[in-house]
Amino acid sequence: MQHITGEVWQQLSSAYPSHHALFRATFKHINERYGSTGRHYHNMEHLGQMLTLLAQVRDKVKDPDSLAFAIYFHDIVYKAGSNDNEEKSAAEAAQFLQQLGFSPADIRKVTGWINATKAHQNPDNDPDLNYLLDIDLGILGAPLLSYVEYTRQIRQEYSMFPDLLYNPGRKKVLKHFLNMPFIYKTAAFQQLFEQQARENITWEIGTL
Repeated sequence: MQHITGEVWQQLSSAYPSHHALFRATFKHINERYGSTGRHYHNMEHLGQMLTLLAQVRDKVKDPDSLAFAIYFHDIVYKAGSNDNEEKSAAEAAQFLQQLGFSPADIRKVTGWINATKAHQNPDNDPDLNYLLDIDLGILGAPLLSYVEYTRQIRQEYSMFPDLLYNPGRKKVLKHFLNMPFIYKTAAFQQLFEQQARENITWEIGTL
């Protein structure tokens, strides 16, 4: 997965030949952040998985490059249990995109997408945001063995909480997903992952 994160970043940078130094420094920063201690799931592997899924639906996305930037930055600030990870991540994205010369409107679009990964809501039904939110939840529909590993990694990230606190909170989140008419917002992801995601979540609830 490390390969695709560097490959896609290089493709993005090719559109900004006068900003290669900025891209090099920022990719180093991305690697340092996503590779920091305590990141068992929200790491470079997670980025690679998301970029792989983006590649599969790229022809359905209106602004795939901006969506890719949102993916790279969406968890650049991550502390388990913190309430402002997305806001801080969006602020870093805004600073980077401003240096690239993005318009204020396009910066607001990308930062809005990043902030939306907090509650996974899309009240304006922005089609590109629907894909970002589905890509972020792609792991829920992974084969069961991969999903089991994901649950272990998430538990490690929240290891500061005892089971007495963690299990009820996790169960509440999972039941919320099951109670939704669809976990995924796009037809493509519903077809690919909806059934498996519901089976995985039901399995995990049974373990808590």
